[in-house]
Amino acid sequence: LHYPLRRQRQMCIRDSEKLAKLPHSDKILLKIVVEGARWEREEAIKLLYKFHIEFLRKNLEGLLLSENEEVRELIGSLMHDGSVADPAQLIEPLMKALTSSDDAERARALESLLNLISMPGIKEKIDPKPVIKILETGPIDQQIAAVKILRLLAAEEAIPALVKASAVNQPALARYALEALLDMNAAKDPEVFARHLEDAEGHMRALAFRGLKATVPRNLSLDSPLARRIERAAEKERDAEARRQAAILLAWLDLQIAFNYADSLLLTGSTTTEDMLAAIAAFDLLGERRAISRLVELTNDGNPEVRLAATQALGHVGDRSVLKTLNRLLEDPDSAVREAAQIAIAEVAPREIPPPETPPT
Repeated sequence: LHYPLRRQRQMCIRDSEKLAKLPHSDKILLKIVVEGARWEREEAIKLLYKFHIEFLRKNLEGLLLSENEEVRELIGSLMHDGSVADPAQLIEPLMKALTSSDDAERARALESLLNLISMPGIKEKIDPKPVIKILETGPIDQQIAAVKILRLLAAEEAIPALVKASAVNQPALARYALEALLDMNAAKDPEVFARHLEDAEGHMRALAFRGLKATVPRNLSLDSPLARRIERAAEKERDAEARRQAAILLAWLDLQIAFNYADSLLLTGSTTTEDMLAAIAAFDLLGERRAISRLVELTNDGNPEVRLAATQALGHVGDRSVLKTLNRLLEDPDSAVREAAQIAIAEVAPREIPPPETPPT
């Protein structure tokens, strides 16, 4: 194992039963984990886990703060089954590292927390305060990692810092902050999203339309400056995802251009499944009879996801003229579509309940 040539090291690693019996093999394997190539690291970690698990547990803290990103990822993956150690026991040293004056140590701690945070019992052990401080004052890469952690923690005390981060001139950070606010259902001020309607990045404009649907009241005055601003942004939008989100927002607010805008998603030469689903969602929100013909057409689409959405929307429109289509869908090859058709029929033509009989006198 002390041989410098990779091939010789690999030959020794493969002979794991003999390796486990060598004196000081635990320390040698740990050295390979830290300094070896990726394949060697993976095999060495497996051998430590199999033959020297107590030694591995003693060194977990150092490995989780290793300067090597691959080592941190490998240890994080190994810990996910809970058999190496209780991950909650390692949170304290990681939290301590978040307050370190060493930028690199803080970055490593953030990445290790991200690797562990989805495990049971971990979120409850993480104090959001040092993570919020990093979001407010740290380098951009650490701020992004902090936003990802706070998003998973859904920490209410992080909302002001996330709102502030959503307005910075750093597209990646602003994007993650907006997504965190949406996931946490924490966005309340429409301007947080409206400021991105004219953003240079299409995915940011898509987030702006999506966020406005979550924050703008549905009874917004059609003549309000914000309504006009939304219409202007939608009409000049060319990004596909942003147009889909715009169509849903326009229908949510029942703005004048909503129907034609949603219909335009179906009239392009390269209409995608996402376009059809967005148009259906918009038609469903509008609930207008003039959407029926489009929805009926979409129940013939080859994608069962599209047929399902169109079937559900037809039920919500509530017009008896669609019963023929819904009855046809009772024979659809997809079971979810058939079930949706049954529910839609019940919504469109509920059975009349006879009045109770009058008891004889």
